[in-house]
Amino acid sequence: MNSQHRTKGFASVFISLTFACTLAPSHAFAQQRGRSGQPRTSTPSARQTDEKAAARRAQAINLLIETANQARTFNDMAYRARIQALAADALWPFDETRARQIFRRAWDAAAAADRAEQRTAEEETGVFSNSDEVSVTAERDEVLSKAAARDEKLAETFMREMIEEKDRASESAKGNKSTRRTPWRELSPLGARRLALAYELLNKGDDIWAVRVAEPLINEGVTGELVEFIFRLSLPIVLDPDGGSYSVSSFASTLYQKLAAKAAADPHADANDVLLLSSFIISPDLLMVVDERGSLQFRSIPSGTIRTNPPEPDSESFTYKPFYDLAVRVLLQRGTVSQRPLNPVQDRIARYVATGRVLPLFEQAGPRYAQFVPVMRSQLAKLSSEIEASRRDALNAQFELTSLSRRNLSDLLAPQLEQLTRAGDKQERDRISLAIVRRAAHERLWDRAQRAAYSIEDGDMRRAALSFIVVNQIADIQRAYKDDREDDFESVARFVRRSDAPPFASAWGLAQAAVVAKRKGSRAEVSALLSEAESYAARADKDSRQRIAAYIVITDAAARVDTERAWDIFAELVRAVNSTADYMGDETTLQTSADITFGSELQDELSIESAAFRLDRIFATMARIDFDKSLTQAQALTGEIPRAYARIAAARAALEKK
Repeated sequence: MNSQHRTKGFASVFISLTFACTLAPSHAFAQQRGRSGQPRTSTPSARQTDEKAAARRAQAINLLIETANQARTFNDMAYRARIQALAADALWPFDETRARQIFRRAWDAAAAADRAEQRTAEEETGVFSNSDEVSVTAERDEVLSKAAARDEKLAETFMREMIEEKDRASESAKGNKSTRRTPWRELSPLGARRLALAYELLNKGDDIWAVRVAEPLINEGVTGELVEFIFRLSLPIVLDPDGGSYSVSSFASTLYQKLAAKAAADPHADANDVLLLSSFIISPDLLMVVDERGSLQFRSIPSGTIRTNPPEPDSESFTYKPFYDLAVRVLLQRGTVSQRPLNPVQDRIARYVATGRVLPLFEQAGPRYAQFVPVMRSQLAKLSSEIEASRRDALNAQFELTSLSRRNLSDLLAPQLEQLTRAGDKQERDRISLAIVRRAAHERLWDRAQRAAYSIEDGDMRRAALSFIVVNQIADIQRAYKDDREDDFESVARFVRRSDAPPFASAWGLAQAAVVAKRKGSRAEVSALLSEAESYAARADKDSRQRIAAYIVITDAAARVDTERAWDIFAELVRAVNSTADYMGDETTLQTSADITFGSELQDELSIESAAFRLDRIFATMARIDFDKSLTQAQALTGEIPRAYARIAAARAALEKK
């Protein structure tokens, strides 16, 4: 384009822009006036909304910091640690530096709580320890768990401090190495603590962090504990915090591959390493080793705690290649020979059993490993000739063993029923029947639970068992009616009214019926059911956890069906909490037969645990509806510990709210 054309183009654009700017004010004015000719009411701008959200976020952050600072003055050292750890965890995404400082204070408080608890135990028992070592209780474990979910290095620092404390207390402790290598290959003290933390994270659903915490244990070599942890990794798909979706089972495979590769490169690896690692392919719910006497030792992993689809024994896969290499080197004694002094009997038996178990894998393998089959068979025959016939036959029977459980056992109650037939006196029969009640209720076998309860001869125990069953049935309503299309609230309410349930459980059941009634759009029925639930809550003993739990579950139900009503019930909950002096706010377990006394131990056995009873949970729910109102109720709590739980829950909900 020449200069003349460019000049004309620029002039044309200038004229167009000038004309548009001339029209813009009148057009905007016309938009503001609307159809009626009257000026429109302006709506909040995006900037105003952002400013309001920023102010709310700042308020919530300050609330967390303030609550953590107040917790430093708590007389109860355990709660001083727990509250600060909760505040630090919630604060971390917004002020990592401050959160790290609070985590450190929480850790110091938890260590002090451990020391105080140990002193109390020594005074009560009269048994005093001459060691400076302090036993680790739930307080330090809880801080560790939360710190690890935020920063592995921070948790590592805390763990090392614990181990150094133990090392100082024991002159025999040498570094971080286990002083005794058993057939199961116990982890070092630091390793055991790390694995316990990994399990805590895994049980809470923090699968990725659990794997990251556990991975350094590979450096300690093959251990029964680490192999079992790999087995317990579950299948669901999770989101990696660093981006990308992964199946947890793929992490299990990766951990296994790294562990096998470590063993394959270890000159001290032996047949027990092969046996432990072979279980991942052959028997994913059973570990097997050979002890110093040449006897087989087993460790069963309960079904339901491991993956449901065991891996295919593919020798060519990246995951299993190191295992096949390890088996060849150890069992056929190729390459570097182990320098570890071995018990000859243990070594011979372990290599015999390991060879017999992995031989079928090699027979199914590709050409790369099938070439070793003849040599392996020859080795198996040679070892067989060195073992006496009776013992050899017993070992041969274990080659294909995959589980210690009876897979055809269809009756889950069979073990207790067998015990019941052998019971000698009335008290023993009642205790076994009570165990059957608990197991049957856990499995939702309601008819069998009731039959076992009615067979109990002790009257108080029988009534407590029946109460336990009906409370569990009420607790199961939410699961049974989780489908939004289920709207038969009448049958739920009828069951609750006819049951002989304690008041808090009746309130719970009717509150759930109100949620189901909402699906039919029956506002009158919803209101009536909530009122009936409140009447049952009022019948619960004053100054009791049952009363508090009743108002928590009713408030939660009302928050879903009638938010205006929920605030009234919420205020009643706060009054119930304030009137219960020993309530701390973190209780999730309730006795199901508070009006029956027949022994504290059995009362504990007949307790029910549910997250539905958590105080912080209901405060988070209400804070999502209205943060200011929820905070007002939190400030009305007179107990410093329940108030701290409520404030943190409200602040976290405000920070997480989009």
